[in-house]
Amino acid sequence: MLEEHQVYKGSIVVTTNSETNIEGRTLIQGNIVENSGGNSISAQYMSNVIISGNTIKGALSGAVDAHISAINTGTSRQENVVVSGNLISDDTGNMPHGVHINYVDGLTISNNRVRMLGANVTAGIRPQEGSQADVFANSVTLGSAGSPYLLFDMKGTQFGNIGRGGSSWGALSEIASRAEASCPSTISFRVNFNGTTTPSLSSISAPDNVGVTESETGGVRIYLSRIPDSSVLTPIYDNGSNGLMVSGSTVRAYLYTRGFSNSEIVVGIVNPSNGASIPASSISSGSIYVTIMIS
Repeated sequence: MLEEHQVYKGSIVVTTNSETNIEGRTLIQGNIVENSGGNSISAQYMSNVIISGNTIKGALSGAVDAHISAINTGTSRQENVVVSGNLISDDTGNMPHGVHINYVDGLTISNNRVRMLGANVTAGIRPQEGSQADVFANSVTLGSAGSPYLLFDMKGTQFGNIGRGGSSWGALSEIASRAEASCPSTISFRVNFNGTTTPSLSSISAPDNVGVTESETGGVRIYLSRIPDSSVLTPIYDNGSNGLMVSGSTVRAYLYTRGFSNSEIVVGIVNPSNGASIPASSISSGSIYVTIMIS
């Protein structure tokens, strides 16, 4: 157990420094962490961890991942991690995530208050690739960037969460059930290219089920959320009326599905005049429309 009520000008890092998961009990509680240059609190490759009652303020330029982080690998999974009752306040825009945790079996994220108003935020709370993640009674407030909650590749319950602000999708729905309860039969949205690795989304029919975008070598990846594993997805694509602007020329692209699952879809984009694949980051303007039929 770390000593309580300490003030840290930097980071708290608790790790085994290896991918050998260790058991025991680690409690990180009641600390104040200010202006971290890395993860504000990091507990890696460890099971039975409780991170609670900490106050985190600000981040330095170049901060790498999250104010509260437990990032593992597919070969080394943590078990039984609780992140609860923490206060995160950061308007610098230097830290991408408030809470970012992956590869944890038995994860609870509850009663945290996250306020991140900067322009470079990815997500307030982001659990990934955990077989069981219960996320409830959290409050996330963002500025104009990021998503309050990104819930990908996870199972569990989510209820009583509040999300405000952000640009990618809105607050988490107020339901007390599994993903199946909120899955629509059709999702439609527009992908707006802007010459960056993260095209924006608009006209989203089901904002709780669509996450962020990433440029791919041959197109664009769109993350999906809260779609049952057993679902069958049928994507349909259409070019926007003005085509896509690539290297100063307008392209009416050939669009196809490169791959998909219940957590993401990859849209292939090809220039029909020369057969070349086009990454999203090379498209300076223009839009495509995506409709996903779910059965």
